[in-house]
Amino acid sequence: MFSSSRSSAALVAIAVSASLLAGCGSPIDEDAAAPEDTEGEAPTPSNEPSAENPYDADDVDLSTDVALRAVNTALGEDGGMAVGFDKETDEEAGMEVQLLVDGQDLQTVVVDQEGASEVDSRDSGEAEDWMQEAAEEVQVPLLRALQIAQTESTGVILAAELETRDDDLLVWNVTIEGAASENTVIIDARNSAIVPVGDNPVEDNNIGGDPDTLDDDESD
Repeated sequence: MFSSSRSSAALVAIAVSASLLAGCGSPIDEDAAAPEDTEGEAPTPSNEPSAENPYDADDVDLSTDVALRAVNTALGEDGGMAVGFDKETDEEAGMEVQLLVDGQDLQTVVVDQEGASEVDSRDSGEAEDWMQEAAEEVQVPLLRALQIAQTESTGVILAAELETRDDDLLVWNVTIEGAASENTVIIDARNSAIVPVGDNPVEDNNIGGDPDTLDDDESD
């Protein structure tokens, strides 16, 4: 009996001690901020630039098309800003590249059929007001636009020109001769995005969209 009573008393003492120790623990900080629930949050976007910079033409491969070589040759000889290219011209000597010089004067440069050397250069007068203003907004150079167009449509580059469209859109209009037809690629001259216009631009050989083609479809 004595042993049993002593054991009971010991158990009671242990229980009381445990209760007291629990009461002496660290107080709860009611002002402490609860951990944030990050479940479902989107990761922070990377600020690293893309591998291919659309805003310069330093790494454009000139060997992919004679048009690229022609534009590069014209820029190297006369400077300025390339605003147009035409492979099928009346010039028997070669192709034409149109440059905007000093932000206002147009210079037409004739380059040989290989795009390697300048054959002729002539003053084409003062550029229209819209072009002078638009040129200040162009962020994607023509050489880069031609390269981008090649990734959208396989073939030979026939022509390219700077244009303004509705909604203050500034674009490069690039014509490419494919295996079966001519395709049009429209590229935003501010951010290099492909501009789709029309319901089926690829099926209509109108990759990127050409409002002229769209207007013809709507008039039928």
